[in-house]
Amino acid sequence: MTHRHSDSATTPSLTGSTGHGESSTGGARFALTRTDITVLAGGFAIAGGALGWFLPVLVTWVGRIPFLDLPQVVTWAAALESPAMAVVRPGAGVLLGLLVTALVAFTTTNLEIHDDRIVIDGHDGRREIRRTSCAGVWFEDGNLVVLGTGGGTLFRGSVEGNRTRIERAFRAHGYPFGTV
Repeated sequence: MTHRHSDSATTPSLTGSTGHGESSTGGARFALTRTDITVLAGGFAIAGGALGWFLPVLVTWVGRIPFLDLPQVVTWAAALESPAMAVVRPGAGVLLGLLVTALVAFTTTNLEIHDDRIVIDGHDGRREIRRTSCAGVWFEDGNLVVLGTGGGTLFRGSVEGNRTRIERAFRAHGYPFGTV
């Protein structure tokens, strides 16, 4: 799965990127595309709507499991009986699914790899790391690590994209991937 693009620290921009390959500026860009977000939104909305529709049946089934104790609000919502609940529960599930999509889209960290710099754009801001200050790049415990020439860590965190493609992009742009 992949997520959104962003040209600023706080506002997502879904234009000017090709998603998981070369960007219009010649660098490799790893970010969610509009299609990715649309698929996520549709999937989460459908799953949320289905969960809302089948909530009474699911609560009854899960309630039979002796070591599981459902939150009171879930059992309360499942027990509400009225014709309106046939619309309200699935509608609330769809909204919840869309909120999850927004959360995923706005917390994804995007990555651009250029010959002269690395651009990391996430929910905590946008930063550029000059190639001249980069001593090594690798993945460790699922996180991308960028080591500075002074020995300090310039970035450690999760980024959007396939690890193999990211490694290839770093190597293609001449970065010391996997070495220190």
